[in-house]
Amino acid sequence: MFIGVMGLCLFYYFDKRVKLKVDKDGIWTVKYKETLWDDIGYFSTTICKMKEGDIYYLKIRLKDTEDRLDKELKIRYRRMDKDFEEVRQIISYYAAKHNIQDLGHENEI
Repeated sequence: MFIGVMGLCLFYYFDKRVKLKVDKDGIWTVKYKETLWDDIGYFSTTICKMKEGDIYYLKIRLKDTEDRLDKELKIRYRRMDKDFEEVRQIISYYAAKHNIQDLGHENEI
């Protein structure tokens, strides 16, 4: 069992797959796949400071449709190859182009 837990920890430590992609089409994640800019109503970001490494949250509120009401995506990630401020600036840039409201950023301890 100990070897299994250690193996899992090593897998996540060395896992270098793309987990978040932001481009002109929208935001892509492993969990939620592609979320188009036209589907997003507003977003916010949060950083949780931790001893073992910071955790970043991107909260996205989707626009209501007949099939979807009050849907929110909470994207959690850590250990990125880009600085969090750079990622937030890119999201803010595309959000401004698509009239998406930015609810701001907060730091949690």
